[in-house]
Amino acid sequence: MHPLTRSAVTVFTAAALSAGAAAFAAAPTANCQRARQTFNDRCAMCHGENGKGYAAIHTPNFTDRQWQAKHTTSQLISAVEHGVKGKGVTMPAFKGQLSKAQIESLVKCVVRGFAKKH
Repeated sequence: MHPLTRSAVTVFTAAALSAGAAAFAAAPTANCQRARQTFNDRCAMCHGENGKGYAAIHTPNFTDRQWQAKHTTSQLISAVEHGVKGKGVTMPAFKGQLSKAQIESLVKCVVRGFAKKH
């Protein structure tokens, strides 16, 4: 292969990989922005916009790192999908109202994100 052709191929390949990486990096950010909007629309009334919850209605404080450590991501996804009942708490199920991907983004970006801010 001619040296100039090899250089052109290398530059093209690097540009294509870079563009692909940028598109991949932008997708989670967009998903997280949508997840935050979903949280504001459907969850904040009980969990607070700041994720600290309300003691009077027994909603958890998502900013509490100990609370976060006690709950796996799978448990949180299940709680959003199927709802929670018991111990003075009733949270509706969102399976059927939100897609699996929306629920996963909600948990991974927003619920888990509250712990990272504190």
